[in-house]
Amino acid sequence: MENPYEILGVKEDSDLKTIRNAYFNLLKKYHPDVNKDPNAEEMTKKINMAYTMILEGAYISSSNTNIEKYKDSAIKEVKKLKHIIPELIEFYIEKIISSKTKEEIEDYLERAQNYDKFYLFEKVLIETLNITSLEDLKTFSINSTKVKVKK
Repeated sequence: MENPYEILGVKEDSDLKTIRNAYFNLLKKYHPDVNKDPNAEEMTKKINMAYTMILEGAYISSSNTNIEKYKDSAIKEVKKLKHIIPELIEFYIEKIISSKTKEEIEDYLERAQNYDKFYLFEKVLIETLNITSLEDLKTFSINSTKVKVKK
């Protein structure tokens, strides 16, 4: 069995973002609609198989299982979130640690990232537009704010 990390051109300890970027870059390069090489279709299948193996944990590295690496990578991503409250960060880290599948890990990571975006949006409403309540939001008029649109 070929090493899927070698196929994607990444190290075995690469984080999810690096693996995903390598996967999509290779697909762009070798996809049969773009690459007219007769081996392009076979290479695309090989790239897809390698990526799937890594995500599903079918390929076990010598030092650790992929699911644990996946968890570690997701936890690092959650810890980078700047706008989410610390209690939620701890909650999502615990959920990721207890996850059994990569799909669960991705789901909790995505939820944490969405909460982070929500808290950032809330901060902008409060600090920039001085909207501190639902009533303020209801009465806020976009017409009262001058907005410049760059073309």
